[in-house]
This record gives sequence, structure tokens and C-alpha cells, in this order.
Amino acid sequence: MPKWTNKPARPEIGMDSRKVLIDTHGITDEQKRSAKFKLAYQDMFTQLTAPGFAHVLCCHEAAHLLYFMMAGTKNYETFPARLRYDPAIVTILGAWRQFKFST
Repeated sequence: MPKWTNKPARPEIGMDSRKVLIDTHGITDEQKRSAKFKLAYQDMFTQLTAPGFAHVLCCHEAAHLLYFMMAGTKNYETFPARLRYDPAIVTILGAWRQFKFST
């Protein structure tokens, strides 16, 4: 850190919160008003906007993509972070990122 400032020489930059997409398709408005949903959404949003996390997540997911492409996969679809309601265990589950592969 330079002596003339209190700021780090190269600050960590978090993700712009206006660019964060968390898919909640399939969750009812009533479920979205629940404490479980609000907590799950806030936890995921906080993690996705934390400094450096988006870079680490992208590198991790790129490694998955590279592996499957080396294994012969030619087609894939990507899906954003997602929250979904699981009635079997009566809770909200989350996924950071998902790929759907096909040959």
C-alpha cells in the first residue's frame, strides 16, 4: 500500500450488482415472501457480488467446460445462478451455474 494513501494499490473489485441474475422461475410469489427464500436469495446475491468471487466461479466453470469439450462434447447450453423450491424437503435450493451438454 502506498504511504500517501489508505487505499490498496490494486483494490479488489466486486461484481456490479445490477448485472447479477438469479433465476427464480418456478418459485411462487408466496414462496418468494418466505423467510427461507429471502435468506437464500440474499446469501447467493452476497456471494455472487463478493470481490473476486465471479472470477473464481468463471475459472471453475471454464474448467468443467474444457474437460467436457476435450471428452468430445460439441454442444452445450449455459444457465445462470438459480434458486428453486424442492417440495420433497420443503426448502429452497441454489445452484451457482449450470451447463447442459449434448454431443
